[in-house]
Amino acid sequence: MPFLRDFIGQPLQWKRTRLLSTTYELRSGDQVLATINRASTTRASAEAEGKRWSFQREGLRKLLVHPGEPQAADEADQSLASIQLGGNWNGTLTFQDGHFYTWTRSGIWRPSWSWKDAGNQILLTLKKGRSLEIAAAASNLPDLALLALFGLCLIFSMEDDDATLTAATSVVIN
Repeated sequence: MPFLRDFIGQPLQWKRTRLLSTTYELRSGDQVLATINRASTTRASAEAEGKRWSFQREGLRKLLVHPGEPQAADEADQSLASIQLGGNWNGTLTFQDGHFYTWTRSGIWRPSWSWKDAGNQILLTLKKGRSLEIAAAASNLPDLALLALFGLCLIFSMEDDDATLTAATSVVIN
């Protein structure tokens, strides 16, 4: 697969591979740049730039990043990075070596989500409709592919929670 840094400033879009599929592809036109497969609402596997990761949700708003294929439950402490999201869904993805990126929301009616570096500079942004914009500041970022993939996984988690809340509210109202 090509490198995401080669697509800075170009329109990128996350799309399902088929109707009702749990696999999504990041595309630039017809070219596939990355894939995510949601095994469940708590696990996903991802691939880009010849690398693989797996993502695991633990509890309400904690997510882990593992290198390679999904891990067994007893290997959960072997994570590469983790994020604990706040009530507003903002959080900090912290890696085992201490470096980090922040996940922030901007806008109310048409929100977008961004990964920012330690200097608060936007690296990439996910917008409604699953469009992805990579900023020039991310051109030499070693974690660019991981952030692009994990950002969509965080969006999935938010959507899952919204659906659960909506279902619970409708049961209470009825």
